[in-house]
Amino acid sequence: MFSLNSLKDSGIFPALLWNINIAILTILIPFAIAILGDILDKKRHKKADFAELDLHVILDGVFQFKELLVLVVLIYFPFLFWQYPDAKMFIFSYWVIGMLGVIKIILNIYNWVKGNVFNFRFQYLKKCTSCKDLTSVWPSVWRVSYSEGGMDSRSEKVFFDIFSETIDKLLKKKHFSTVVILLDSFLSFIDNRSIELLVVEENNFLKIMQWHFKIWCEKKESKEEKRLDLGKILNKLTFIIKKIEERALQEGEDWPFFESLKTHIQSTKGKPKYIEDLLSRFCSLFFTIMETIKSPMRREDIWNSFPDEWKITKDNYKRYLESRIFWRYFIIKWVRPRIQYSKKDYDEFLDEVIKNLFPEVEPMSWAGILLFIYSPYVSKKGRIRSIIEKKWHFGRIGRIYIGTGVSSKDAEKWLSEQSKKTYELALLLFKDTGVFAKENLEKYIKELKCLESNYNKDSTEEKHRLELLKIFEGILKCVEEKE
Repeated sequence: MFSLNSLKDSGIFPALLWNINIAILTILIPFAIAILGDILDKKRHKKADFAELDLHVILDGVFQFKELLVLVVLIYFPFLFWQYPDAKMFIFSYWVIGMLGVIKIILNIYNWVKGNVFNFRFQYLKKCTSCKDLTSVWPSVWRVSYSEGGMDSRSEKVFFDIFSETIDKLLKKKHFSTVVILLDSFLSFIDNRSIELLVVEENNFLKIMQWHFKIWCEKKESKEEKRLDLGKILNKLTFIIKKIEERALQEGEDWPFFESLKTHIQSTKGKPKYIEDLLSRFCSLFFTIMETIKSPMRREDIWNSFPDEWKITKDNYKRYLESRIFWRYFIIKWVRPRIQYSKKDYDEFLDEVIKNLFPEVEPMSWAGILLFIYSPYVSKKGRIRSIIEKKWHFGRIGRIYIGTGVSSKDAEKWLSEQSKKTYELALLLFKDTGVFAKENLEKYIKELKCLESNYNKDSTEEKHRLELLKIFEGILKCVEEKE
């Protein structure tokens, strides 16, 4: 009667196993040549795809060449010891194990050829721990453009999640040089990433800023020999954050960008120097980018998303560091040069900034204050007369009081309150300059009144004189109320 044992004892069984081995390996070899040939060709021509990553995935994830060598040994192992009858079952079990492993590799190849490649890529990247391999494969990932259809949003998010976990592990193990290379690859191809990944997925932006804060703290506390590598990481993260901020302002419509930045700043309240460094760089970028955006509606959307606590009001300035940082940047780096060196007849963008960044001031009066303080003047004419006769290139747009059934009395009251807030803010922000000391204000008012007969009633100069007179009398009244 036919049985497995009788088949094993015959010479047919070893020949059968041998032929199965040959058949399986015959299937493997052409696939290996075809797949590796295609990937090497892409790599040679430097195509913007996953060529470098896929080469590693094929070798270590699909064909599993190191394991395959062991499997080949296992499936040919029985032929070395088949002459020992008592060991045939034991030897045969090795062949079964080896053949199951080879079949698994064939199924991997089948799934790869069918197009199920992303799961293999994800699995490889999750398991990859070699710093050399990591620095080789990740540029291949980020080189692929989302906008050109190289990866969908889900795949892009999974790649970033794995990348994030990898950076965390490398930072924990102090592999700083590898972190620098990986961050540099992400930065180099950051324009290939979707705005959804960078900003809409707000945890991603927060994660990058958390790395930035962590490295900033470590650099401050580390020994001299580690500061160089930490400084390189910090530099890469700073540029990544800057690029994300730039794209968020330029591209988005209602991205949660400000919420992410605000959340991060609130979580680092114990480090005011860090907040100042981070937000000062953002201030520079913010004003520059905003001025390049041509759409008024887009700029209005950004201002509507701008955190209220960062705007410059009397209460905010006293309570929030962010408001004070924006004020310092606005006045020192941005507005002073625009006042002193501008050749524009009208600076519409400066009016827009004042209206939005200073939500409680009366814009025309605030413009007069800034012009008075920062405009250069002709010494022969004196400060007051120089400002009166100067072209005021901003401050032409006031606020509109909006409401249902508004009476003129209500509007006047609102305007009066707005003017008072303007004068109080001026006294707060310029208190250290002494420019609005009581004796100076009285001197300004006296000079302005003396110049009444110098200008025609309907002239621009007379309008300027009256505006300055109103401003100084209003500020003087605030000073006297405090006494």
